[in-house]
Amino acid sequence: MSTYLETICTQEDMQSILPSLGEYNRNTVLTTWSIYSGNVYKSPSSGRVDMLYRDGNELTSVVNLAAVDSDGEYFYDSAKDIVYLYSSANPSTNHTIETGKDFTDTVTEARNRSSEIVRSMVAKPIYKRKGVGYQGETTRNYDEVLILSAAAIAVSLMVRPFDMEMANEIEEKYNNEGDPPGILQLVRDGLIKLHHEFSADRSQGLIIPVNVDSSTTGSVVDISGSPSRTDMLRIQITTGGTLAYGTASPVRYKVLASDDTGVQTTTIVENEIMTGGYDTLGMGLKFKASQGVFTSGDYWFVDAVSGIPETQNPIRTSTARRY
Repeated sequence: MSTYLETICTQEDMQSILPSLGEYNRNTVLTTWSIYSGNVYKSPSSGRVDMLYRDGNELTSVVNLAAVDSDGEYFYDSAKDIVYLYSSANPSTNHTIETGKDFTDTVTEARNRSSEIVRSMVAKPIYKRKGVGYQGETTRNYDEVLILSAAAIAVSLMVRPFDMEMANEIEEKYNNEGDPPGILQLVRDGLIKLHHEFSADRSQGLIIPVNVDSSTTGSVVDISGSPSRTDMLRIQITTGGTLAYGTASPVRYKVLASDDTGVQTTTIVENEIMTGGYDTLGMGLKFKASQGVFTSGDYWFVDAVSGIPETQNPIRTSTARRY
């Protein structure tokens, strides 16, 4: 059995939701111990033993009963549902013996289940943010709203056997069909956009500073118009200087767009003056630059998408009657 999918959140993401996550490992204390032979003790009807702990420390599993010959070694006989433990001191009176899953395995299971729940809830493609300059501020492979939602659901899955109220409180912020809706419901209905979805800001042109000199104090601050086609434009300073209202601007720029050979491979605007008003960007767009110093070689990307923004809003019906 295998999958091509990967988990959306990490254990660190889960601990950012609940720092005390380590307290919610599903361990069971074994209290019934009797001597089997010498220093080997047995506990019947123990239930499945994936991992045995003594006073919080992992013990060593061996392949059969005959191999239980050193302190801290154990063997679980699944056919008889008996766990055998070698202990130099009586485990009933001198130690706390717990059985359960390895904590890392428990966390991994919760992360896997929550990631699948998130994919089911949003009911739309979830794409990775991977590539040079493509990630957001957190430099993660998935949208932060999905990471936090998956982490919260994973935490709730671990907490629920111990504290139902706390688990519901943690999950409802991110997954709630009621009022107010959870973050996943807002993503599903298009009120929160994922990074690849066509939103209103991209239809007007999303400004991305890419290469700006440390001495540069001005910037591209606004885009006006509607793009005639989808493209990733580049505004590049060709002659630096100070842009100030009331004086002639020495700053010049060019704009690069895409052609059939690649992205930003052809010049559509060249050696134009950057006035500080709405200057020509091309493809039906104009841009505005702020006052300040611009350095030759500075450039900004403008992510422009033509068409109508996606909404993902559900289709609703109503009954019309004529009286």
